[in-house]
Amino acid sequence: MPRSFDAFRLAETLRLVCSRKPIEPANREIRKAIILGFVGGFVKRDDINHPEVLFATYLQNRYGSAVRAEVFGNHEEKRAVEDTIRRLDTDNDGFLTAVEKEQVKIILYGHSWGASQTLAFARDLQRRSIPVSLIIQIDSVKKFGQDNRTVPANVAKAVNFYQRKGLTRGQP
Repeated sequence: MPRSFDAFRLAETLRLVCSRKPIEPANREIRKAIILGFVGGFVKRDDINHPEVLFATYLQNRYGSAVRAEVFGNHEEKRAVEDTIRRLDTDNDGFLTAVEKEQVKIILYGHSWGASQTLAFARDLQRRSIPVSLIIQIDSVKKFGQDNRTVPANVAKAVNFYQRKGLTRGQP
């Protein structure tokens, strides 16, 4: 089955990003980041046959201690929130200060139901006054009871890649 133009463009973009040479430590000006991916359907978070999982591994290997890249199932929001709060709470007092909430960029990405989950997760962070720097949705498919179109106010930037044709079309 031929790939749609949008899928080709996305694949080409990822190829260009992933083929760059590693950044030399002396030339890095990377702010610390938590990058969370959400897999679609009933995919397990460690299934290396899925690009979302491989991408997290790539990011962790490329940027080392500057980022914390992790993948969650689209049904693991509670676990993802607890993990994120634990990582933000640098003084381990169980309370997030305004400084702790702003010290790390949070980037979310997901595919299919995982893309829908990125917005649900961002809303959960919004209720806790935690900002999100970027959300990337790929072929978002609405999960029952979720809004996979409206980006919450705590998200600085969002991008949505979707296919117009195919068995499971993404949401524009």
